[in-house]
Amino acid sequence: MIDFKLLMNEQAVWCGVLKIEGDELIAARTATTADEIVVLVAIDRRRIDGSNYDAWRIDLDRGDERRGSFPLADAIVQGAFSLHPHRLHCTDRKGSSSRLIARVVADGRIVAMDQMIVIECRSDPQGRIANPDESNPSHATRIAFVRAFADALNRNDRVR
Repeated sequence: MIDFKLLMNEQAVWCGVLKIEGDELIAARTATTADEIVVLVAIDRRRIDGSNYDAWRIDLDRGDERRGSFPLADAIVQGAFSLHPHRLHCTDRKGSSSRLIARVVADGRIVAMDQMIVIECRSDPQGRIANPDESNPSHATRIAFVRAFADALNRNDRVR
């Protein structure tokens, strides 16, 4: 059973980009492309009156580049709350931004969002980390790294 009141913290719509480790969801700010990642959207239906959930969508960006836009998944309903899970597959595409941004869009406006830093995990056949790209991160990506580091210092969840 999910404690939605604790999860949502008085919000009508909550969005989280989470890492799957075993049978746990971890609210980590960083992951590698080898990790399993899920976008979770929770909605308190009592606080969203008359909304057409079929028109809601999740927009996924890597940096400033749109990578996908799709409708909310089928809901897991528990009382007045609904949970919409979406499993992601992040690739090691060369030159892609480290910032993974998920936005919940309803009626053309962003109602919730979250982001994660996804670090590419390239290695040679012996398991040594390959040389990173020589490209410089954008200003927004640098800010996202600083925020992820600050969040890691202030969070109680596991950080690797």
